Amino acid sequence: MGIIFFIKGGTMSNNELIESGLSSIKSRSDAKYENNLYITTDFSLDNVSFKIIPEMVNFDKIANDIKKIIRTSLEYKIFKEHLCAKYYPIKCVFFNNIDYANNGIELEMHHAPLTIHDCITIVLETHFSKGEAVTSLNIADEVMMLHFNELIGITFLSEIAHKLVHNGGLIVHRKQVIGDYLKFIEIYKDGLNDNHIEKIKKFLSVTEDDMQQSLAKFNIDRNAVRFFKDEDNIPRIEELFPTLGSDLSN
Repeated sequence: MGIIFFIKGGTMSNNELIESGLSSIKSRSDAKYENNLYITTDFSLDNVSFKIIPEMVNFDKIANDIKKIIRTSLEYKIFKEHLCAKYYPIKCVFFNNIDYANNGIELEMHHAPLTIHDCITIVLETHFSKGEAVTSLNIADEVMMLHFNELIGITFLSEIAHKLVHNGGLIVHRKQVIGDYLKFIEIYKDGLNDNHIEKIKKFLSVTEDDMQQSLAKFNIDRNAVRFFKDEDNIPRIEELFPTLGSDLSN
């Protein structure tokens, strides 16, 4: 259980470091936020202790605020550049035959199987379930650390492909995704809800035939598809999810 409130004029005066497996980068310097959300398990007023039930916390609103911090941060830009360098040449996983860099076409990062909003919410709920006090900046930094450690599923799409994926036209296969999202699921299992679990189940159940059928609807050449992973060593769903304490075999 916990309570949330806002601290006006929240300030971070010290430089922070976000470390990846390859490097450390400077995070924020004297970053100031008028509304730095603070979450704690208990608080007292005039020697009276207060608690609030979790259902009263608007995690969706909090996650949206944190998502804005992340997407407008220097770290997020550097993370994209980091992946582009590590997996060079980066191209759209559905149109790998187009030279994006030389044509000045911007590629977009797509989170899968969980959206960035899902990941933020899961991290928030995990801390909340343990009664740990955090701020919105703490969570933003932690989620960015997870990105740099490649524990968040990411793939690259052109603007058109991205729209087709979001409207359900194109289907992303797990071999097209960078990042050990299964490890993320294991670490933050206490923050998963039924919606997250269903998304993961659906994603892991996608076959290459499913993906190829979605390609055919748009006459996309199968040879233009890029896989980041050659081998598919994803565990069976019933082997993966018993660790979450849920019956997901249905």
